[in-house]
Amino acid sequence: MLLNVAGRKNEIGVLAVGVPGSLKGWTETLRSYGASSLEDVLQPALRYAERGFRATRYLSDIIRKCADDIAMFPETAKTWRAESSRATPPVVCARF
Repeated sequence: MLLNVAGRKNEIGVLAVGVPGSLKGWTETLRSYGASSLEDVLQPALRYAERGFRATRYLSDIIRKCADDIAMFPETAKTWRAESSRATPPVVCARF
């Protein structure tokens, strides 16, 4: 349940938080039980971030649905090319 907050700051932008501490929990679990290093585990995500990727229809639909919210943040809009989401999917997402 989300509380109504002025400007929807709890839903959109850098102040919106899904679950505080998730990353710490994942890294601790990997450290305790994993067979790979954090660097190795992150390599596929880093490749996508560096090279960009073809979005699925689902992601394209989400970007289109959230285009007005994304447009509130120019760098985010540029990265996710929210304006491109009006085109027929799949959208190629920009490199980070």
